[in-house]
Amino acid sequence: MENGGQAVETRQAAETRPAAETRPAYEKYLPLCNALLSRDWETANGLFQNTEECEAIITTKEETALHVAVVSGRANVFVRRLVGMMLPEALALKNSGGYTALHLCVMVGNKEAAMVMLQKYPDLLYIRDGYLAVSGDLVHTIAAAFCQKKTLVYLIKESKSNVHNKPFEGQLGLALLMETISSKFFDVALNLVRTHSDLARIKKENTHGECALWLLAGMHTVFQSRESLSWWEDLIYRMYACNEGVPLRQHGGDTEDQTYRSSSTLIQILNESGKYLSITSLINLHN
Repeated sequence: MENGGQAVETRQAAETRPAAETRPAYEKYLPLCNALLSRDWETANGLFQNTEECEAIITTKEETALHVAVVSGRANVFVRRLVGMMLPEALALKNSGGYTALHLCVMVGNKEAAMVMLQKYPDLLYIRDGYLAVSGDLVHTIAAAFCQKKTLVYLIKESKSNVHNKPFEGQLGLALLMETISSKFFDVALNLVRTHSDLARIKKENTHGECALWLLAGMHTVFQSRESLSWWEDLIYRMYACNEGVPLRQHGGDTEDQTYRSSSTLIQILNESGKYLSITSLINLHN
C-alpha cells in the first residue's frame, strides 16, 4: 500500500507540475500565439528560430503552433515549414483535450496538411485521441464523424493492417464503419465491408447487439418512401428490397442515384453476412 501511495503522489505531482513550470512559457510565446490566431503567417514565420520553439507548448490548452495552424487551410505553407523543423515524434504531441495536430486537422478536412504530417510520421494514423491507450478514436473515425469524406478516403488509402491499433478490425473498425454510415458515405462503407468482411458481423461492445446493420435499419432515406408502414413493416420491407431488387426511391442526379445504390448493396451484404441477427432482435434494439 505504501508503494501504491507513493505512486499516486508521484503521478499527482507530475500532473500538477507542468502548469506552474510552463506558465512563463505561455507569456513568452504570446506574440506567436497572437500572430497565429490573427493568421499573420509572415510574423509567425519570423518568430521561429529552432526546433525547440516549434515543439513548444504555446497555449493554456497545451497546444503547439502546429495545433493552432492546421485548423486554417490557408496556413499550409506555414504548416509545411513547421513540420519540416519538428522531430517526427513531436507531431504526436497532444493538447489538453487529448488531440494530436492530425486529429484537429481531419476535423476541418485539411487534407493537404494531413498529407504533409503523414509523409513525415505515418504512425500518426494509429494514435487514438484522449489519454487512455485502450480507448479513444483514430483519425479515420474522426474524419467520418465530421463528414470530411475526401480526407477520410485519403486516410483509409494510406493505412496498413499490420499495426497495433488496427483501423479496420474489431471495435475500432466497427466504429469507423458506423460513423461512415452515419455520415451517409455509403460508397466508402461498402468498400470497407467488401475489403474487411468481418466488420459486418461485429457487435458494439456494452450494447445489446448494435451493429452496422442495426444502424442502417434505423435510417429512413435509403429506399422508396413508405410513410404508411409501421417501423417493423418498414424494416421487413428493407430486407426484402435488398434481396428482391425492389427499385430505389425516385430522386434526381446521378450522384444521388449512386449513393442509394451503394446503400442498397451495403444493406444486402450486411444482411447476408449477419444472418444470425433476427428481425425481432433489430426491432427490439430500436424500441
